[in-house]
Amino acid sequence: MLVYLAPLALAAVSCALYLHRVERAIRCVPPEAAAAAQHYSDDEILDTARKLKERPINSKPFLGEQTGRSYIVVGGSGELSGAEAGD
Repeated sequence: MLVYLAPLALAAVSCALYLHRVERAIRCVPPEAAAAAQHYSDDEILDTARKLKERPINSKPFLGEQTGRSYIVVGGSGELSGAEAGD
């Protein structure tokens, strides 16, 4: 019986270690990316929101022609870790 459980246990441990490594890689922000990130102050964000409320951006000219088809869009933000849901 142990002969059959050893490969299964090895596969489970290998999978767990692999997933842990992938999770660490996803959560880590490279220093180059962190240095290039632009940070906005609260005043800049509020000012931009006010400007957009006064003069909204018209995206209609950038849309393609109507096809007559209907689409159902499903999905979320693409966040897979669920960190926000657990907080």
